[in-house]
Amino acid sequence: MFVPHKPWYFEKYIDFFDQDGTPIGFEIDDQVYFFDNYGGWVDHQGCYYNSNCQPDGWLIPDGKDEILHYDQNKKFIRSYRLSDLDWLNRQDHYRKRRQSAAKQIQILEQLGWELTKITI
Repeated sequence: MFVPHKPWYFEKYIDFFDQDGTPIGFEIDDQVYFFDNYGGWVDHQGCYYNSNCQPDGWLIPDGKDEILHYDQNKKFIRSYRLSDLDWLNRQDHYRKRRQSAAKQIQILEQLGWELTKITI
């Protein structure tokens, strides 16, 4: 449940901006991580990092419609409704778009197309 944090994974990244040029997250290996209201983010295993890229607890889905927030000492802080965490919803939506694109690329390659990279 509480997997180890890996801050070294986030050392090299590409900034991700909104249409106004404001940084809203970053991208690593075609995965986008959106910042929360405090400049932190969560990785795909639920490890939460603060705006200084320091491990700062976990955000773990409860299997329903809530996210459980734990601090670095594994102490429960509070729960959030998933629908209220817009930055996590955007991250999940973007991940699904990437997966869909990867599936499309696979089909085109099976049809004999030679593709390099499609940016969404």
